[in-house]
Amino acid sequence: MAMQGPPKPNPLVSIIPFLSDQNAPSHPYMINYIGVKNIIKAVEATPSVKRIVRISGSGEKPFSPFTILLNILGNMAKGWN
Repeated sequence: MAMQGPPKPNPLVSIIPFLSDQNAPSHPYMINYIGVKNIIKAVEATPSVKRIVRISGSGEKPFSPFTILLNILGNMAKGWN
């Protein structure tokens, strides 16, 4: 079982992308994207594991005002999901 999620970022850094270090360990890219890729690699190397079940938000539309606002203020946290 893996439970993950990035910490709340500084909104100013989120709004001005060049202030955000995408390679920082706490950045949503590293947690939501690279972290899941690492889980997949580990599962592929473990023959006894047959499947991965990932539970995330459901029914979210990528271009809804709520999702856009969260992406702007959260370093694309929803986008990297």
